Amino acid sequence: MCRPVPQPQASCHIERCVDRASVNDRTRLNQMKFSNDQIELACQLKTSGLPWQPSVGHYAFDRERKIKPGSPFQDRIYFFLDLACFIDYFAGIERLHESMVWLPTIEQATELIRELGGDTSSLFTLDSLNSASELDVAYRRLLKLRSEQTKI
Repeated sequence: MCRPVPQPQASCHIERCVDRASVNDRTRLNQMKFSNDQIELACQLKTSGLPWQPSVGHYAFDRERKIKPGSPFQDRIYFFLDLACFIDYFAGIERLHESMVWLPTIEQATELIRELGGDTSSLFTLDSLNSASELDVAYRRLLKLRSEQTKI
């Protein structure tokens, strides 16, 4: 489980960041959806110690309900368009990192698998996708790789 962090200062301007994201191309914003299973797998990835440096272009889950303005995406899922707003809200990158759970996209997850020495050639076969989405399969592959790395 992620450790709780102190509540951020109320003087932050995260509301403007969330509002700005919600008025941008709404069609594009609504395309990326994460299932409850994917969110839980991402939480397990965080617990496994998967390296993450919060960056522009990342989706993240507010596991501890620290961000008060509603998300223009799914409940508690945010997209880092203006990372400085989120860093300010959490009073630093460390607290942001502790509080949020990265939700890698399929492209980011596939890249991570390669970086961790995993094989991506059989990642999206019909057998592997039988009852799961590509992202589920990629997250599970990452968990397996992390588990193998910690045994060494």
